[in-house]
Amino acid sequence: MSTPLERPRLIATIVALAAFVALSLTLPTTARADASGADLHVTASAPASVAFGGGVGFTYTLTNDGPETATNVVLTAKLPAGADAWFANGAGCNFTGNPFSGLECTYASLAAGDSKTVTLGAYVNELGANTSTVSVRSDTTDPDAADDNASATVDAVTAHVDRAVFLSGPSQSHIGQYVDYRLTLGNYGPDLFGENLTATVQIPSQFSTYVGVSLGSFTACDLGAGGAFSCYGGALSCQYAGNGARTVSCSIFKPQAGGFGTADLTFFAETAGTASVAATLSAIGSDGYVDTSAANDSVTLGTQLYDDPASLVVTPAQAHATAGQQACVTAAVTDASSNPVPGTKVDFTRSGSNAGAGSVATDGDGNAQYCYTGTHAGVDTVAAAVDANTAINGSATVAYAPASPAHVALAPKSSTPTVGSQQCETATVTDAYGNVTPGTGLAFSVTGANPGTGSGSAGGDGQATYCYTGTHAGADTVVARLAANSAIGDSAAVTYAAGPPAHLDLSPATSTVTVGSEQCELAAVTDAYGNATPGVGVTFTMAGADTLSASSPTDADGASTSCYVVAALPGNDTVTAVATGGNAPSATAAVTITTLPSTAGCTISAGGVLETDAGTAVFTADAKAGSTAGALRFTLHTSASRTTVVATEITNVACSADGASIFGTATADDQSTSFRVDLIAGAAASFRLRLGTGYDSTVLPLRGGNVQIRE
Repeated sequence: MSTPLERPRLIATIVALAAFVALSLTLPTTARADASGADLHVTASAPASVAFGGGVGFTYTLTNDGPETATNVVLTAKLPAGADAWFANGAGCNFTGNPFSGLECTYASLAAGDSKTVTLGAYVNELGANTSTVSVRSDTTDPDAADDNASATVDAVTAHVDRAVFLSGPSQSHIGQYVDYRLTLGNYGPDLFGENLTATVQIPSQFSTYVGVSLGSFTACDLGAGGAFSCYGGALSCQYAGNGARTVSCSIFKPQAGGFGTADLTFFAETAGTASVAATLSAIGSDGYVDTSAANDSVTLGTQLYDDPASLVVTPAQAHATAGQQACVTAAVTDASSNPVPGTKVDFTRSGSNAGAGSVATDGDGNAQYCYTGTHAGVDTVAAAVDANTAINGSATVAYAPASPAHVALAPKSSTPTVGSQQCETATVTDAYGNVTPGTGLAFSVTGANPGTGSGSAGGDGQATYCYTGTHAGADTVVARLAANSAIGDSAAVTYAAGPPAHLDLSPATSTVTVGSEQCELAAVTDAYGNATPGVGVTFTMAGADTLSASSPTDADGASTSCYVVAALPGNDTVTAVATGGNAPSATAAVTITTLPSTAGCTISAGGVLETDAGTAVFTADAKAGSTAGALRFTLHTSASRTTVVATEITNVACSADGASIFGTATADDQSTSFRVDLIAGAAASFRLRLGTGYDSTVLPLRGGNVQIRE
């Protein structure tokens, strides 16, 4: 028969114990004068030794030496003291005792010469000698009863085991979620551990007392009151006492070397913080076992439980870097309990010298590091905000300093002064990214008609100016180099010329331009022989709608150009250019200023109260391109007077990218005059009125009302 005492998995070990079955001992028979009865004899055998708690097979062999057939034969075997029955293998055999402590096998008859072999497996639980006894009897007379009893002894030696428990699970999890852990326990050996190996898992306070368990594809549970349960499946069984208990225990029965089992435990995260899940193995109950390593007898696994983001701090608050180098800031995201929050998207925005943006998710420590390379010197503000909740934000500054000097630029690159006048060259020192580098030393040199040397240091604007006066007509080359690295430098050409001016031509002689546009006049100055006179000063005077003047020297071709922005209202200018020196030649040009052309579809509807320190100003404006029937009214009340402007005719309505302008005629305090109104829409809405009388309201912000411009 085959009667397993434990779980079905243990049957597989029977094969391994086949090596324990020894050959039966055979005792020689002695010839008798009386050839009657049945001479039965029994032998017992076992391995010499076994590890404490290990399984061993005792083998009993029953033989009938004759001459007669034995009837009602009974073989009785006893386990060693303290041993646990494991298995029995033999026909007609049944366990005896409660708990099982032996074996009884019965045979109706055993013919002369026949034999029976029985194996009894046991776990030995006593150090030293463990003896199993066996006896045989029958209803037939046994002529020699001396060999009807036998015994076999196995020496139980200290068992060496390496018990271990492990926990695996997430390092972080969000509260309000189920958190899964895998518990693994077993025995590395080399010997069997003949006790139940139990691990007690401590449930941390951050978890609810709910415990879920899975023991593989087959998990069966007996449920009790208060949430208690006892589950088994696979190699393990797990128990939970319920009623708010803070521990759950799992066991593996007598794990052999290499025998391990797993259980998946589930808890519910309720509060934020570090949840330390600890698993500890039970103590060894017998001196027959030696745990060769206690390193794996307990384990603690910490899981950081976090809530939704509540705070964001950017560090360092002030960072410094050099242009072309990478700068990094870190946004630390935490919940309301200061626990780091991983996996949160943080949006970064840079403003200042190096504008830009990017997004980074926080790592396991709740940190999102944002790095960028700035090439412009100056201060950047790096703002960080949680993507899902921009109200959670912070910022830091990054100050970028210029890199090492890499370029020198001289200005002007070419000049044509008059002999005896001073010539100045400005050297601008920049790094590889175009940033000025204050404090850089420079060496200047002049070769050519007027040789010389000098030195200087770049100021806060990265510039150093070198001036000299040439007394010889001709070409000079001015060179500026870094004092610390002469390979970096730049040069400029200076040509000194002589000769007083005698003639001046101004072009264009007549021009028609729109209000507010740039008008340029070219004065060509020659000497008495028609040769260009470079470096001659020319004074331009504008009279009429505009009243201003400007001066500039002639270039290498004897030409001088003056540009100015014409008046905001239509009218006429006379431009007069007079050369300096010689016979002071001059010429004039006529400039006609017209209104801006109407923009097709441009429509303006505006009105409101304007901000002014002079008093209270209100206006309304309605105009459409192509129509003269629009309306404009502007009233300014001061403590001393009241000014009212009413449009009588709208001639042009022009839209631009940043606003619109209205042109026409109006009465201002009963006086007819031309007018121009400029409007800006949007958040910076403003109003400006200019009259042909010279009145200019200046730009007045809109305090109430609105400006609508459509095109």
